[in-house]
Amino acid sequence: MLRLLVLLFVIPAAPAVSAANDDLVASIATLAKAIEEGDADAAAAILASPPRRESAEWTVFEARLSQLQAHKETRLGRLFLAALKSTPGATGLPENAKSVSVVAVWPLSDEFTITVRATSAISDGKALLSSIDVTLSGTKAVAFASAAPYFGASRASSPDPELLDDKRLDELIPRDAFVVERNGYEDCLNRLSTLASGEVVGDAKLKEITKYLSSEAEAKALGDSLAAAKVPSAFWKSLADGLSSAAIGLRPDSVPLLKGASVAVAAKSGDVSTRASATRLTNGFVAPGLPAVSGRVGGGEETGTEPD
Repeated sequence: MLRLLVLLFVIPAAPAVSAANDDLVASIATLAKAIEEGDADAAAAILASPPRRESAEWTVFEARLSQLQAHKETRLGRLFLAALKSTPGATGLPENAKSVSVVAVWPLSDEFTITVRATSAISDGKALLSSIDVTLSGTKAVAFASAAPYFGASRASSPDPELLDDKRLDELIPRDAFVVERNGYEDCLNRLSTLASGEVVGDAKLKEITKYLSSEAEAKALGDSLAAAKVPSAFWKSLADGLSSAAIGLRPDSVPLLKGASVAVAAKSGDVSTRASATRLTNGFVAPGLPAVSGRVGGGEETGTEPD
């Protein structure tokens, strides 16, 4: 959710660790390819804690990957892999980040949602996957939410071929559901910054900016704050500067085009967490959740701003 007023006190963006972002995106893509090809070595290479070769854990790991690969052409297999391949990464990471995570949510249809959660540990500027989970939720997903080998606690159980390729899924999964807009978050903030600093004034400017807000309550709060500002021009300048700063801070590197879909990213270093998010509104615009920092900085008191 966009908290525009936070930008009046925005924290300057820290230097980015772009290599770690590249590793996160590449790791998820590599995992998807390893599943398609049944390549256990490639999958293990991008894990923070891979199983040791010739161990019992390696045998289980290979068997799990083999099952995922064997059913990749079923409807649920294609859904699982499409979600992995389309999961955004995080860019603009703080220089000293030790971990980065992403949560991507696609409401594919009413009461049928797929969510990808991935976390990577960062060491020497390199990110390796420490966890990844893909889940289905919603009343229409109940029949599929525990379908082995892709979903639920029964992933190690015997797959049900009919369930994996159930034709009901054709009606639940829209075509082109996993298309993403590259740099959608920062482009949105830059457009908002341009609006805030532009020549359009008064209600017209407010109306344009509220297209990017996710609720009437947010629009009212922005209008009330503008009305209370002693110098409206200074209010808009502070907002524009904050938006420009946020556009180069921690952010998702893409935003799903599916209406209602969202992505949230977070980076952590010690006790300090930084996060940002974006949601695709029904009008097609992006509602950005601005970068927020919480935790103890430099041994001082706990501080932070928390976007919803």
